[in-house]
Amino acid sequence: MENFTNLVPMERTGSLRQSLRHARSFLDRGYNALIFPEGTRSMTGVMADYKPVIGYLALHAKVGVLPMYLDGTYEAMPKGTTIHQEP
Repeated sequence: MENFTNLVPMERTGSLRQSLRHARSFLDRGYNALIFPEGTRSMTGVMADYKPVIGYLALHAKVGVLPMYLDGTYEAMPKGTTIHQEP
């Protein structure tokens, strides 16, 4: 994926500690991170409670946080849908 989009996906299974180290390695090299604070997309479109990971990562990597709100993402692509390409 990173060859096409310049994005590095995070592993969603396994060790949280390992995922945080992976994210921190990119922050330490000057990359920006886009992290959805709920940890996943909503099944209903209602915003879920935030996970404390963003604060931990920001404090330990000594980086700032720019809060953003994306509206209409659930309507545009609800969780479980995929993007189909024409042949």
